[in-house]
Amino acid sequence: MKKILLLTLVAMCMALVSRAADVFEEETWLLTGTVGRGMLVYDKIDYDGAVPLISLTGEYCVVSDVFSKGGAVGVGAYFGYTSYGAKQPEYEGYLLDDFVVGARGTFHFQFVNRLDTYAGCVLGARIPFVRYDGDSKEFDEKARFAASAFLGASYFFFENFGLCAEVGYGIAYANVGIVLRWGN
Repeated sequence: MKKILLLTLVAMCMALVSRAADVFEEETWLLTGTVGRGMLVYDKIDYDGAVPLISLTGEYCVVSDVFSKGGAVGVGAYFGYTSYGAKQPEYEGYLLDDFVVGARGTFHFQFVNRLDTYAGCVLGARIPFVRYDGDSKEFDEKARFAASAFLGASYFFFENFGLCAEVGYGIAYANVGIVLRWGN
């Protein structure tokens, strides 16, 4: 048992120091899947979160070595989904599925090997779908503008796989997930 534990520890240490190159540089792609909290879908009704915010982003590095070695600019696409049920008795039975589709822009800066820190924004549209179980009541929700600003960090345990976390305002307040890297 001690040999297996020692071999596992040695393998993890080797994986952590195996790559010292930039995490996000020109011609690099990142695909990120996260689960988060936030995204108030309709401000006149209190909701109970049935499905947390699930998001998928794809990002491409368009410029690297911005300001200094380690700085990079990325652009990409954002897709998010969540579902809520109304808490208030007068709206009981209403369910809202909320989709967000948008463009994402980020500025990355790598302070430490394998750690990618970044800040950015998402601009897009919220597309809600209202469902009602029971007698129909007047409830109209239209597509509207969606925006978000965030700070995040990704740590790459392996050359092409890491974990990420983001905090922000707008679409989501906090996200955690996985990130896949390929290219360059």
